[in-house]
Amino acid sequence: MSQTIVRSLGKVHPLEVAVKNAGVPVSGLTPQLEIRRMVDNTYFDFGASGLPYFVSSGGTPLFTMPESLVIPGLYRYEFNSTGKGLVTGDELTFLAKNTGIKPFYETEHVVFEDDIPTILERALFMCKVERNRWKLDRVTNTMTFYDDDQVTPLLVFDMKDFDGNPTGMNIFERLPQ
Repeated sequence: MSQTIVRSLGKVHPLEVAVKNAGVPVSGLTPQLEIRRMVDNTYFDFGASGLPYFVSSGGTPLFTMPESLVIPGLYRYEFNSTGKGLVTGDELTFLAKNTGIKPFYETEHVVFEDDIPTILERALFMCKVERNRWKLDRVTNTMTFYDDDQVTPLLVFDMKDFDGNPTGMNIFERLPQ
């Protein structure tokens, strides 16, 4: 299975592989993870100093994916994209290999971008919109949602009536500014 996903630079990204044989989780394996940068076909490794870098020769570095203590057959590696020399738009391929019961390969293509909100960050933002102060301004025909300090605007919408005209009363539609 192969998929392309977008991840934020400067964050930890969990990579998980579920190994099953005929639908049954397989425990006790030691999957190895290969991390390759697509633009220059180099492999991620740690140098003797422990600092990360990408190499083009000397074999393919592999990282062990430990098994979950809670879910049998689930193996996980946490890749921290901070300080790896990655830039916006870099694409990495993560290939999990295991030669246990039968050959096993799982590939994930990841494109790194600048700040992408996580699900938690989005949920916290929506909580602010739901619980904090908001104001309908009949002079500017806007609706403003405020941050936790009740002063800083989070979102501002233009308010429209049924015919699409600006209004502060009988509101039919709101449009983000």
